[in-house]
Amino acid sequence: MRIAFTGAHGVGKTTAMNILYKILENENEHIHIETLGSSTRDLMEAGWDRDYQGFELACIYERRKWMLELQEKKVPWILSERCAIDETAYLYQKFRNNAGNRDNYRFYDFYSVAKQEAEWEAEVFWDRIYYIPVDERPVPGDDVRPTDKEYQRLIDENILKVIESYYKLDVVRKMPTELDLWEEYFLEEVKEWKKK
Repeated sequence: MRIAFTGAHGVGKTTAMNILYKILENENEHIHIETLGSSTRDLMEAGWDRDYQGFELACIYERRKWMLELQEKKVPWILSERCAIDETAYLYQKFRNNAGNRDNYRFYDFYSVAKQEAEWEAEVFWDRIYYIPVDERPVPGDDVRPTDKEYQRLIDENILKVIESYYKLDVVRKMPTELDLWEEYFLEEVKEWKKK
């Protein structure tokens, strides 16, 4: 299985991935799982500025490199705390924020490329993408994205616009927002996978 998470910053994608990882390990002690962390954080640690126009595309390409390396190794389980849907949503917001700017066509071009990557990931690569909606919890600071709740909601709306067509593929599943329900939720999901 190849599983990714999507959602605005601060909704708990890394936490959800770690919960699922532990459940899978407990279900089968000989399971081989590889995880993909945050290409956003990796690139920022390498000196990239997240406000750079091509930053989101760089994140997508860095993660795709990781994805294809694991595919080449025939890794049976891949978990990723993000997918291209996220970057597509952030690029769309940059496009919206720069309306009227003469260079805005660049943001639209970047957004178009990101959207194509999100489509490829949903249709070809990921077996399941778990969407975590925004709730009323405060946005935790991670030194990557703003902690503004309104901005988090705008990104969530953009994510929903990107994934609306993927629901029919039965790839995207909406998760509960309550963290205390996640373990039970994933236990049920794993039971379903075992039946197939």
